[in-house]
Amino acid sequence: MRIKTESPNFKAGDKVSLGIHPENITLLPASGSEDQDEKIHSAHVNNIINNGPKKRITLKLVRYDNTLIAEVPAQFVDSLELHAGDFCLVRLEMNKVVTFRNF
Repeated sequence: MRIKTESPNFKAGDKVSLGIHPENITLLPASGSEDQDEKIHSAHVNNIINNGPKKRITLKLVRYDNTLIAEVPAQFVDSLELHAGDFCLVRLEMNKVVTFRNF
């Protein structure tokens, strides 16, 4: 995944890792398209863990082969009828992405 960041702490070519809090990942119905918006990506649902009023969902981004964990209200996941093995779309709030330098 290639993301342009502005930080005085990094130089061009530095290797970094990206982090995003689970609540800054939004699930969307698979009926949409990732071509509409650069923040939207196709994902495969690896697993879903019930966590009270929320569900933790492990997702693998199709295009980038990265794994994410989203935390989503259980009612919303149920309304999408989402299960392990399904595909969905995810929107990443890019202004909430944090970068870490790899040493």
